[in-house]
Amino acid sequence: MRTKSLFSVIILSVFSFLAPQSQAALLAYESFNYSSGNLTGQSGGTGWGANWSGGGTNITFQTGSLDQVNGSPVTTAGNKAVFQTATASTRTLNTTLGADGTTAYFSLLMRYDGTSNTGNNNQLDSWGAFTIRNSANTSEIAFGNDYTNIVVGQGGGSSNKTLGGTFVGNTTYHMVLKVNFNAGNDTFSLFVNPTAGSEGAPALTFNNYDLGNSVNLIGITNGPSTPVGANWQFDEMRVATTWGDIVAIPEPSTYALLGAGMGLLWLVRRKARPQV
Repeated sequence: MRTKSLFSVIILSVFSFLAPQSQAALLAYESFNYSSGNLTGQSGGTGWGANWSGGGTNITFQTGSLDQVNGSPVTTAGNKAVFQTATASTRTLNTTLGADGTTAYFSLLMRYDGTSNTGNNNQLDSWGAFTIRNSANTSEIAFGNDYTNIVVGQGGGSSNKTLGGTFVGNTTYHMVLKVNFNAGNDTFSLFVNPTAGSEGAPALTFNNYDLGNSVNLIGITNGPSTPVGANWQFDEMRVATTWGDIVAIPEPSTYALLGAGMGLLWLVRRKARPQV
């Protein structure tokens, strides 16, 4: 009887420690794991309220995910979306974000395979972005590339934005936008190639825009016309309410405790066996 009680105590102790480490579920996830066709009308992933819309035949798929960014714990699965020319596609979440005092995270892997325009400050020949809009499609925030720089700001071609470091072609980026929804202007913090653990300092911040309180329309876009032989690639789209759902992995101490607990359980059960 004492052995059974000790067994129960060990089980409860291990899982009571692991419980705070667990993460809330992603609000939405898209791995672009489609084998053929176009993005328009596709319905894969989780957490979505509608199929992908827009883009026509200009957004296709390539086998294999984008490479995992060095230092980033995000694992990839499925294939990737490829833009063959200037276009855009959107998808509606099955939940609405934006209530004052709440926070949301939006994450994406993105890459531009193309050349720089050496005659114009080595800027890329195209731009690409992750867009976030309200349900009425009247307000928009975008983050990604603005030809030369990493950028976050008001969408729709507005100059109301914050520019960061150089966006290098033929390189995969993991970008995470944290949005603090406020009663007035919201606060947007952009993390570029983050690592596991705490958030740390963002690469860019922007707080000169109010996205509104009915946010549920997500999109990917690029422009102008992509040169022949070049393309934008997008992968691993995630929406969450915690940093951990976007980038965190279990701490080594968590694995150590789990291993120790399992070892102790084995020892207790072994001692409890009748001797022959």
